[in-house]
Amino acid sequence: GMQGRITRLERAVLILGVRTAAAIASSVLMSSKLRAVRIGPVSGDALWMHSLEIGACAELLARCLGWPHESEAYLAGLLHDLGMQELFQQHGSAYADLLTQARTTDGDQLALERALCGEDHGMRLERVARQAGFPSVLCDSFACHHDPLQASGAAQAVASLVQVSHIVVDPCLAG
Repeated sequence: GMQGRITRLERAVLILGVRTAAAIASSVLMSSKLRAVRIGPVSGDALWMHSLEIGACAELLARCLGWPHESEAYLAGLLHDLGMQELFQQHGSAYADLLTQARTTDGDQLALERALCGEDHGMRLERVARQAGFPSVLCDSFACHHDPLQASGAAQAVASLVQVSHIVVDPCLAG
C-alpha cells in the first residue's frame, strides 16, 4: 500500500519490522534448501509446503491464543522437519528407505530413525540449531515437537503449537 519502491534493506526492515523481515528471509532460505531435495517418498516441494503450512498455522494459533512470541512459533513450525534433510544427507538411501517403510507400513518414524541413526530428526535439528547459535527455546522445541510435554517452559508452548498445527493441517501426519 506504499507509494514507490522500497530499494534498501534498511528501509524494508524499518517498515516491516525485524521479526517480519527475519521471517521472510527464513522462508526464502528454507524454500531453496527444502525444494531442491527429494527424500525417498517425500518430494522437496511437499516438504516445503508442509513446513510452510505448519509454520503459518503455528503463528496463527499463537496470535489467536494471545501468545506474544508469534515469530518463534512460525520459525519452529517452518524448521521443525529440517532434521530429516540432515539425516538424509548423512544416511542417504538407507534413510529414504526408512521413510518409505514408515509411510507404507504406518511404522513409527521416530523409532525407525533412532534405530538407524541413533537420533530422530527433531534431535538432529536441535543439535544443529544449537551449534548454529539458535535461541534455546527454539532448539528445545525442535527436539520435542512430536512430544511437547518432554520440553520445559516456553519451549513446551512452542512445541505444542507445532504439534497442534500438525493436527490442524494434516491429521494423518500428526503424532
